[in-house]
Amino acid sequence: MLVIHIKNDGLKLNITVFGEMVDRIKALVAAGEQQLPVVIFQFARINNFLGTNILQNIMYGARLLINPDVPKVVMLRKSKYYREISQYLSVLSGKLAYINEDEVLYSTEKKTIKELHAAADVGFYVVLATVLNVEPVLSWWYKSCVCSMKVEANADTYFCDDCNKDVNNVVDRYKLNLLVFYGSVTTSFVVFDKEATALFGRTCTEMVKEFNVCGFCC
Repeated sequence: MLVIHIKNDGLKLNITVFGEMVDRIKALVAAGEQQLPVVIFQFARINNFLGTNILQNIMYGARLLINPDVPKVVMLRKSKYYREISQYLSVLSGKLAYINEDEVLYSTEKKTIKELHAAADVGFYVVLATVLNVEPVLSWWYKSCVCSMKVEANADTYFCDDCNKDVNNVVDRYKLNLLVFYGSVTTSFVVFDKEATALFGRTCTEMVKEFNVCGFCC
């Protein structure tokens, strides 16, 4: 999880980003581009915690667009205003600051698995559960663009829908289905690359190479 603090005319807003959007923002910062990026956060939701509004991305619903090729963004990047602010603002590089784990636990709504099944709204929750098994699926990994989005094989290359172009540089990423339980209720959680890498202590690329050598890769 990554928390972004933005401020304009004395007004502040915290944006809490989860999942693969964190990887995309980390890649943007690590690139160290001198020109300021234009970032659009679309189809997000607003939660109120202790009187503070927090903007959050919705899994499979929210979109993060970086320097999209749309008329308003193109006009902004060509404007005098954009050139002027670029002279005294810069993109910070280096390590990103992550929110404290205790703050995550206390600021995020908690639900049991049973309550999660009954939830009508899509959201982010803290859930206590025990992992029973990794569910067998056709593929526990996928190939992604450097922007972190899944790519589709296209002849001798790959196509990224998010970048809308053919790409050659692809990365193997985890996507695991975990069977978990709490009390007498079970459910499935999907765990993506960042969390799975931390769990195994090995990247997906390393794991895929080992399975290819052993002949067990699905």
